Amino acid sequence: MLVEGPLHCRDGTFFIRVGAAKADGDDHFTPLEVEGFFEGVIAVYGVGPVDSLMNAMGLVRRYFEHRNGLDDEPLPRL
Repeated sequence: MLVEGPLHCRDGTFFIRVGAAKADGDDHFTPLEVEGFFEGVIAVYGVGPVDSLMNAMGLVRRYFEHRNGLDDEPLPRL
């Protein structure tokens, strides 16, 4: 993993692990695991390594805002 650490929300602390982006054909994906948000490691895709990392962090932000009552939009289905 590239980086890992706690994410503090109002209803608990969740542990995040983010891997380095990897090529998959013409696309890239970033491995992401957030214990308590979704199960296991998911691959978050983008058109390049930076885009896949930004998409992964955008997903973490959506869950963070949802858990903290800052956004009531439905979460993406994984």
